[in-house]
Amino acid sequence: MCTVVRGILLKGVGLDVLWIHVLALLSFAVVLLSISVSKFRNQLS
Repeated sequence: MCTVVRGILLKGVGLDVLWIHVLALLSFAVVLLSISVSKFRNQLS
């Protein structure tokens, strides 16, 4: 995440350069969100 923020704010590069980092962050977020939802549903039942 630091690479993405540093690249956008300090260097002014766009997502065409940082797309691999953004893709990794998005996939990590999807995995964590799905695990969290699964655990929450198990806790409710």
